[in-house]
Amino acid sequence: MGKQKVFSKESLMLSQNKNKEQVCRYLEIRQTCFFMQKN
Repeated sequence: MGKQKVFSKESLMLSQNKNKEQVCRYLEIRQTCFFMQKN
């Protein structure tokens, strides 16, 4: 049972990291689009 708890905690952290990557990528894309519109 304890092992399962640790595993779910790790997978939760992994999914959070994935979300962070997606958000960073999304922000980067928005920034480049904004700069392209400015020029």
